[in-house]
Amino acid sequence: MNPLLIAAAATALTAPAPSARLGALTRNVQRFSTPRLHSTLCIAGIALALGLVAAKRVSVVLAAVMAGATVVDLIVRRREQRQRAKGAAVTADFLGHVVANLDAGAPLPRACVTAAERLPETAPTPLARDIHRLVHHIRLGHSAAQIEVPTSQPELARMVTLWRLATGRGIPVAQLLRAARDELDHAERHRAATTAALAGPRTTAMVLAALPLAGMLMGAAMGANPVGLLTSGGIGGVLLVVGTALVCAGTVVSRVIIERAAQ
Repeated sequence: MNPLLIAAAATALTAPAPSARLGALTRNVQRFSTPRLHSTLCIAGIALALGLVAAKRVSVVLAAVMAGATVVDLIVRRREQRQRAKGAAVTADFLGHVVANLDAGAPLPRACVTAAERLPETAPTPLARDIHRLVHHIRLGHSAAQIEVPTSQPELARMVTLWRLATGRGIPVAQLLRAARDELDHAERHRAATTAALAGPRTTAMVLAALPLAGMLMGAAMGANPVGLLTSGGIGGVLLVVGTALVCAGTVVSRVIIERAAQ
């Protein structure tokens, strides 16, 4: 074929726009979403468990289930704590903007609308949804008694309750909201201080939980075969299940103690 014709055909073919390429990439990423990833991991875990059971490694399955459940519980609770802390910080910032607008002479509905427009993009989705729903009711002219109390954040529900109280009793709502904001700020400072103070105990708990693994590595380095013993069944399987149960129980107890100390 003539090289000139090939060059002409190549110039006639235009590459897709960057937005189209990025859109296709985004769709591929969205297709492999978190629920699908969870389903894939669950299926793989079940298949692995069935294979171990078929190979007469029931003790390994029990130990893996206990360890996996403990790790998942820690991850879920840590994520919930971060979401609650972020929600409390966003709510305190929202109340701060509302109080500032009230001090500037704006009525409460307008103060809430203006404060909602300043919500950060990193605000938790349920909290942002409840705030925008609250603003929507306000724009429709609903009274405080007609507005549904939000449930995603207790502090936001308390704001609506204080608004109802101020409307029904004739109390200046700015004073109540200012007190609520100050209480949120104090709670946030207390949470930050306790989190910093409990960093040492958390690290100690993690180190203690990892000590059995370190012992197994040291045994393997000395020429022993701890993994083979623990996964071979018999007395090794019993030691594996009992040891894993003790480590998981110690991790859970440490978490409960640290959470109670942080309150």
